[in-house]
Amino acid sequence: RMYEKYKKYFKNIPIIQLVGTNGKGSTGRYLTQLLENLNYKIGHYTSPHIFSFNERFYLDGKIANDEELEQAHIRLEEIFKQDLQKLSYFEYATFLAMILFQKCDFIVLEAGVGGEYDATSVFERRMNIFTRIGFDHIQILGNSLEDIARTKLKVMAPVALISDEQEQNVLNLAKKIAFLKKANLQVSSLNPFLKEKFEIYCKKFVLPCFLKHNLKLALKACEILTSQEKTLEALKKLQ
Repeated sequence: RMYEKYKKYFKNIPIIQLVGTNGKGSTGRYLTQLLENLNYKIGHYTSPHIFSFNERFYLDGKIANDEELEQAHIRLEEIFKQDLQKLSYFEYATFLAMILFQKCDFIVLEAGVGGEYDATSVFERRMNIFTRIGFDHIQILGNSLEDIARTKLKVMAPVALISDEQEQNVLNLAKKIAFLKKANLQVSSLNPFLKEKFEIYCKKFVLPCFLKHNLKLALKACEILTSQEKTLEALKKLQ
């Protein structure tokens, strides 16, 4: 409801929302770097932070500095006025990110709790990426894996990508929701040529299994957002 009240102040920038239990942070950062390698301006919002609040906001290839956050906060105060105090900590940080990223080509938003109860879900999304879904926030999302998955998958955008590292009942549920929403849901498999280059990269940098999987998911997302040719170009530049 708060977003609907102030929606006119936020530009309609393409948003990629990451939802899941594991792997959101590294998948989001890989996707951010791939798109940056193609000269797109990207804002990446993640949580929680470890050492400083600034870590949640990644812009122009670096963590946002205090001055950038202060300017975004001043603008947020101008928009929300007294309503600013009604926001939760996570809602405030999410809106701060949206102000900070207003000049970006794409915004990569990592969900907090995830699904329909999450502050990142109020914005119109170009695409969802569903990382591995497991047991988390059971007091909010539900006691069974299927209940948790249903809550997270309900926010499926018209274009969605899901990790192939899911329990079969989660994949089945995702396909059912995609059918009901008429969404274009893809599973994170790479075509042979891109897969070959991906395997070479992983061997070169000796990536552990979990990072290999998250990079594969990010590469597939990049391909959906751009093209196979551009994704190969972005991978070549990835350090």
